[in-house]
Amino acid sequence: MTTEENIFALAQKLENTEPLQTELQRLRDSLQNCLMQHYLGPLAENGKALGKILKDTPSREITLLRAMSAFADEDTRSSLQQMGQLLCTMQTVSAVDHGLQQALQNPVLTARSTSTETVPSPSPRSLRMAGMLLAMELLKNNKA
Repeated sequence: MTTEENIFALAQKLENTEPLQTELQRLRDSLQNCLMQHYLGPLAENGKALGKILKDTPSREITLLRAMSAFADEDTRSSLQQMGQLLCTMQTVSAVDHGLQQALQNPVLTARSTSTETVPSPSPRSLRMAGMLLAMELLKNNKA
């Protein structure tokens, strides 16, 4: 094959972007599946579990607002529901902050209690990031 033929063949390959696009899509799908399986999926599961606990055990104030809204007119009911939502948000953030503070104070105990095998303690930065992501997941799904 001559140099000219080689250049022509290479140029044809460069112009055909379909294999590259297919490969990039496969890589994107693989990365998305990996992130979902190892990070986002467990985060969503933990968020749903903690969110269910928080919903099943509302504070007295939230319970009172819900009870009062049943007897209120439409405008007042809307205001009471918004206050309940705000209190749920505050309860969510407080619960995550409390868990984060406990994990920061004793990361070795926390790491041992979540696994049967010996694992290194996460860094404070990783603990804070996990707390932030959990709070974001909870707030995303939080409904009064």
